[in-house]
Amino acid sequence: MSDLDFKGQGWAFPPAFVKGLSTTVVLTSGDRNIQENLQILFNTRIGERLMNFNYGTKLKALVFENQNPSLFSSIKNTITNALVLYEPRIKLESVDITNSSAQDGLIEVQVTYTVLKTNHRANFVYPFYISEGTHLRQG
Repeated sequence: MSDLDFKGQGWAFPPAFVKGLSTTVVLTSGDRNIQENLQILFNTRIGERLMNFNYGTKLKALVFENQNPSLFSSIKNTITNALVLYEPRIKLESVDITNSSAQDGLIEVQVTYTVLKTNHRANFVYPFYISEGTHLRQG
């Protein structure tokens, strides 16, 4: 059984074309395809896709929220719900939040998962910027 049988294949993210072949799209497969799909899922707002209105997360709506346990819980919930609904190739192990760089406006979300068909354990770190527009020039 090959990687394509259960992990799938899709366009690379961000989309690109094969050098010298302007009509051939770069494709990814296997673990890289899963990681890129997680990136796309986390960066898509719910309601943004017309043909799949519920696809995505509420992460972008949380950008300007105050840092507190409620925010961290909301981040975990939206990610967990999205993964359960839209990434059937993995089993979610945990969603952990690290806010050691919170003063710089960065919360790191680490998703640990197991690829179902191979029992390969992996993780994905998503940088969630909570204070966009920081370090702006005064006056």
